[in-house]
Amino acid sequence: MSWYNCFHESEVLEALKPRSYESEEVKVLEALKPHPNLTSLTIIGFGGFCLPDWMNHSVLKRVVSIRIEGCENCSRLPPFGDLPCLESLVLENGSGEVEYVEEDYVSTRRWFPSLRKLSIWNFRNLKGLLKKGGEEQFSVLEEMDISISLIFI
Repeated sequence: MSWYNCFHESEVLEALKPRSYESEEVKVLEALKPHPNLTSLTIIGFGGFCLPDWMNHSVLKRVVSIRIEGCENCSRLPPFGDLPCLESLVLENGSGEVEYVEEDYVSTRRWFPSLRKLSIWNFRNLKGLLKKGGEEQFSVLEEMDISISLIFI
């Protein structure tokens, strides 16, 4: 499943007064709740402040690959660390408000149990991957690429 901002650039430039498309984009993406057998999800250029609620639920339990790109208004990422089959997570050109890839913390959980590839590009205020560390995190990670995260500690 893929979401691309489909508005023509000239339409977007006219609409930048406040962003009039933001509420429509939220409604459309929220209505596109995927089938539980979905294995790949790409969202590019989404203008909402929050990714859809269905990303916080069990509908993504079989997803192997997630790519979130150009969602510059999103202030928080969904709990990707809970996804048992997630092998590849690519985050590009995100909001300056996102400080951690995973903000929630429960000490008994294994975070990102299947993640093999993590790529993060241009998240200006990213402070870390997990807000609080734990023993069982990224246990099978093979490839990590982080670039232009100015205050990453």
